[in-house]
Amino acid sequence: MLKRELLNPKVNEVLDAVELRKVIHYDEESGVVTWRKKLGNRTKVGALVGSVNKHSGYIQVKIYGTQYQLHRLIWLYVYGQYPIGDIDHVNHVRADNRLVNIRDVTRVQNGRNQSLPSTNTSGVVGVYWHKTNKTWIAQIRVKDSGNIPLGSFAKFSEAVDARKLAEVAYGFHENHGKEKI
Repeated sequence: MLKRELLNPKVNEVLDAVELRKVIHYDEESGVVTWRKKLGNRTKVGALVGSVNKHSGYIQVKIYGTQYQLHRLIWLYVYGQYPIGDIDHVNHVRADNRLVNIRDVTRVQNGRNQSLPSTNTSGVVGVYWHKTNKTWIAQIRVKDSGNIPLGSFAKFSEAVDARKLAEVAYGFHENHGKEKI
């Protein structure tokens, strides 16, 4: 263990912005992160940092023996502190770490900017066809209130309009329910 600590003095410390900026370089416009410093056999100065986790879609990186989600480190790199809440990828692409695409939000705010679920059949979150009544149903899920019914409609467009109005009223992000760009 002594040898590891000599090679890696930061092994038991939380990574701070000053040290992070010595280790990586971040380009805000492209979202590309490269190694500024060689940390071991698997890192090469100038090479891309991290790899995409096949399950989550987020880019992960190990620095000084600790695994990080790259988008959280980018926040630290740019603003000098870890994000307070969740990092929301505005366009729903989890590997797109351009500064214009990430924002520090609460868990509720993050939930109000989700992509269209793969199980959705109508193309609009919160709108579905009711087979028995032969009508379009619109609803919205709001924390602490659960599903709030917005009405039953003869026309799909009316159900969509009701859902969109409710999204505005409850402060949903304009990209909520859109497919990944």
